[in-house]
Amino acid sequence: ELLSSREVTKFALKDNWLNYIKEKYKFEPKLIDITAWYTFPSNNPKEELSEENTSYDAQIWHRDVDRLTDIKILTYLSDVDDFKDGPFEIINETHSFSLTKLKYLNKNNFRVLDKNLPSKMKSKKISFLGKKGTNFIVNTRCLHRGTKVKNNFRLVLELYFSNSFF
Repeated sequence: ELLSSREVTKFALKDNWLNYIKEKYKFEPKLIDITAWYTFPSNNPKEELSEENTSYDAQIWHRDVDRLTDIKILTYLSDVDDFKDGPFEIINETHSFSLTKLKYLNKNNFRVLDKNLPSKMKSKKISFLGKKGTNFIVNTRCLHRGTKVKNNFRLVLELYFSNSFF
């Protein structure tokens, strides 16, 4: 339904997004996908909020390796102005970090528990807080995650660009 929405398509193909990606990442961006999702707090208040106890793989540090390049524009469609609202986080400068140097929870989908990250990586963590409408462009080859939502909900629109459809 998102792809058939004229407003969403117009938003996704704005010249400022495309021009920024061309300049910063040096390729002609191709829109691969448009998705949106809600993330809610656990409906079991006794559930321990730990990485090992999550039904959402995206809440564990990981990197995207779906295409040759993975650039995403994320837009908050709900307020995420507090850490309890589950902000998106990324570890800067890990896009070219060797995949073999980490202890993976699952080597098939590149999930890494926070406790297994080197401390120098943790110091490069960036958390994205913002009101509804806040957007940011990220290279999701870097380690990233959506943190657990403890209050309210998080609604995110994701525009996925790559240099290739393959």
